[in-house]
Amino acid sequence: MAWRHKFHEGGVKHLVQHQSDHAPILISIQGFTPSVTGSKPFRFQAAWMLHSEFDTLISQTWRTKTPMHIALEALVGQLSDWNKEIFGNLFRKKTKIWSCIEGIQRRLEEGGPRYLMKTRDDNTNDIMVLVNSKLPTQAPKDSFLTRTTKAK
Repeated sequence: MAWRHKFHEGGVKHLVQHQSDHAPILISIQGFTPSVTGSKPFRFQAAWMLHSEFDTLISQTWRTKTPMHIALEALVGQLSDWNKEIFGNLFRKKTKIWSCIEGIQRRLEEGGPRYLMKTRDDNTNDIMVLVNSKLPTQAPKDSFLTRTTKAK
């Protein structure tokens, strides 16, 4: 508990079990309070580079002879729109499925009915299908789930 006195805003979050019988935990010294800054920061998705239209979108954006900061602003807008158009609300669907899995795991830990294990496994498979259906066949399975870069 000494760390609790040192990091009074910190917290521990139990994450969803995924293809394992162990549940990971996330420890944060800053806590888990939601951000109230307004719009979300731009995040580059590594999976975009695997899509056949990505290179074309980038080259079209950089063909113009505009100053760098304006071109970057335009690129962020175009990539954000393109992401919604091409990949849809994949992240929202993924979050909804993860929440469902989390609820099922809680019920199982409380001694809930065993048939929920199949439902949990089905939802886990749904996530993998969702991810793989939006990526080219040569894409690594984890690229959409783990490879994001936050713009600073």
